[in-house]
Amino acid sequence: MTQRRDGAVVGYSDRHLAAWPALYVAALSFAFNLGVNYPLVEWSCAHQQHALEHIVHAICLAIALWGTWHGWRLWQAHRDATGSDAGDHPTQRQFLGLIGTFASALFSLGIAAQWFTTFVVPACLA
Repeated sequence: MTQRRDGAVVGYSDRHLAAWPALYVAALSFAFNLGVNYPLVEWSCAHQQHALEHIVHAICLAIALWGTWHGWRLWQAHRDATGSDAGDHPTQRQFLGLIGTFASALFSLGIAAQWFTTFVVPACLA
């Protein structure tokens, strides 16, 4: 346990929770995008309404980009952390922020690629 300046006691989990959105939000958004849009294609073909697919892609991409931004912000906050590279708190947050930024950016790119195929490939080929 550590103590902040205002006297509040902060546990281990409170210190490390800041990195979680950067690590998981974009991955969950990618999985949700894939899981929702895949069965939505059949409905879109039957009703000739493709706007819902684009809305789901846009929302999922915005959420994934938020995860990327959050990781970048965490990395920037701890970029100049001096540590012994032995797993101390500042270097852990710097590492988690950097990994979260790159992982979220990769998942955001995956969502953008899925959205691109919605524009290029016609949904109703059969």
